[in-house]
Amino acid sequence: MTINILTVVTKIKSVAGEETVLIIGNDRTASLFIADKPVAKTVLDDLATRFLEEVARHLSAMERTPVFPCLPPQEGHVAFGVLTSTGAFTTGAPQKELTGHGPPLSPLYDAAQKIITQLRTNAQDESAAP
Repeated sequence: MTINILTVVTKIKSVAGEETVLIIGNDRTASLFIADKPVAKTVLDDLATRFLEEVARHLSAMERTPVFPCLPPQEGHVAFGVLTSTGAFTTGAPQKELTGHGPPLSPLYDAAQKIITQLRTNAQDESAAP
């Protein structure tokens, strides 16, 4: 049976308590919110495709959950919530562990960070344009 990924929500809560939320739809649309304020929304074909492929690779290790999007993570943690055609799934880890490129979720976190960086860059470019 094919499982279609519909939406992925990544929540990162800094040790200072600021929450970054990245939402990726199966249409490759990416939305970024920082401290509940919208920062950017755009279609990122290549980066979003790679991120969704990474999510698909990790889906079997995620826990099924009745809650979507995922619950807010503790400070210094990252939470991933995935809505699929068969239900919702979640996983997460401390942010420090994910930046080490060793733990299983590091590639997923790295893919999310690339999108966050691109969306922040796009937003800065748009605000700097005359």
